[in-house]
Amino acid sequence: MDIRQDQLYRWITETLRWPLQSIDLLAADASFRRYFRICLPDKTLVAMDAPPEKEAIHHFIAVDQAFRQEGLLVPEIIAEDPTNGFLIISDLGDDLLLRILTQDNARTIYHLAIDQLLVIHQVKTVPSWSLPQFNQHFMEKEMDNFMDWFLGRYLQLPLTQKEENCLQDAFQFLMDSALEQPQVCTHLDYHSRNLTLMPNHRIGILDFQDAHWGPITYDVVSLLRDCYIQWPDNLVHDLLKYYFDKAKKLKLTGTATWEQFQRWFDLMGMQRHLKASFIFTRKLLRDDDPSYLDDVPRTLGYIQKIAGEYPELRKFGELFQTIIYPKFEEVYGR
Repeated sequence: MDIRQDQLYRWITETLRWPLQSIDLLAADASFRRYFRICLPDKTLVAMDAPPEKEAIHHFIAVDQAFRQEGLLVPEIIAEDPTNGFLIISDLGDDLLLRILTQDNARTIYHLAIDQLLVIHQVKTVPSWSLPQFNQHFMEKEMDNFMDWFLGRYLQLPLTQKEENCLQDAFQFLMDSALEQPQVCTHLDYHSRNLTLMPNHRIGILDFQDAHWGPITYDVVSLLRDCYIQWPDNLVHDLLKYYFDKAKKLKLTGTATWEQFQRWFDLMGMQRHLKASFIFTRKLLRDDDPSYLDDVPRTLGYIQKIAGEYPELRKFGELFQTIIYPKFEEVYGR
């Protein structure tokens, strides 16, 4: 065991005095959080390890309580040690959507996921915590990280002032699109690795601790233009229309037309995929974890496609296609 796992083990066996039979690493995500499945004589539970100097565990607790009040299927909190950054939560199983989605079942399962997403988007308040804003400053930090971690440290790609200006113009265009959207409660990581299919066709929801007040298209683009799995354009179109029609009836979309909403969706996805590109390569460089690296070509493919569809992104698209992506292919080497 490492130090944190040993500390978790002692909390369970000595402080809680539970008859622990085994503790096994279940998953790690793109942050510093890890999850362990713990086996007791009569059931399994999940332990979250969120180092307190790096992750705020009270965010998870607050959002969990708010989502449960709305009838969403999120883990039940069984025991907590906020000082040391440990939680014991109920086990929502191994049937992550990423593992079970197929061409045959995708439409049905995504309808279930979208129905639950619409519940999240109607949440009005999170007691005991003020959700942060997905605002200009937040997005600027993400784009700075893209410049630093992806272009600078991973690609080691020097840019001219003209090229930097081109990137900044594109970033501002994407941020302006995000800021003009209706703002709702956003999960901020609503995708196939954070959703499970539970009995009775219910969707279990994980990893919601980064929730923000943010653009209405952020979660639906995370779901439908997933960094971990890609679907045909016609399916994405139909599922997005399913979301839009229901959201419009709930008065979540403001005065947006279907055409405006599709534009927001495209541009929001591009902003998110720029973010994912630096997060995945930062895991390699900072944490010596290459497990997300093979997902980077998919995120870059989304970026390249959308950049080619909007005249406002023409210069960015040319820079991306002639300089950035060829450099990525050279460094990635696969």
